[in-house]
Amino acid sequence: PFWLTVALPLAVPCKLFPHGQWRTMLQGQVYTWGFCTHGQLGLKEKILGAREYVEIPTHIGMTSEISHAEVKAADCGHFHTVVVDSKGSVFSFGRDDRGQLGRGGDSDLLNHPRHVPQCVKSLGNSIVVNVTCGAFHCLAMTIDSTLLSWGWNQHGQLGRDTQYHTDPMPAPVRTAAGVNSGAKHC
Repeated sequence: PFWLTVALPLAVPCKLFPHGQWRTMLQGQVYTWGFCTHGQLGLKEKILGAREYVEIPTHIGMTSEISHAEVKAADCGHFHTVVVDSKGSVFSFGRDDRGQLGRGGDSDLLNHPRHVPQCVKSLGNSIVVNVTCGAFHCLAMTIDSTLLSWGWNQHGQLGRDTQYHTDPMPAPVRTAAGVNSGAKHC
């Protein structure tokens, strides 16, 4: 991460993510721009049309579940983004081929497309305070310091045993002291 001044009302911290994606938070709202080949910017297709690149910072939640939420934390992997609101709810959007959105068990995926920010229902009983993402996995820290992980686990990056190389359901990591992750590790 690094600081970049952009054409917004204030100089705000921006983070450059893989594949030319940018995210920034301004007064509790998330703005995204850059490449959007898998819905990782959180913008509906009707906003994007046939374009794969968004040139200007665009608010992600205009018609989604987070349109009026105050966002406290946000991070992303290669083609997905995860945000936490002030109530501790987690929202995810983008590519989900390795369970990285944490929406396993969501039987209503047809009505909740991946490119629109949606609440991670399986975390509904948890108050999450921070989130971080690797290339294809995520970690979330709850208010009681429980570390949860989900997504791709081919190299053990979830910090727990899984039956398959992917686990789309958030579950506790063995032990944790903080939250940080890399492309294929925690």
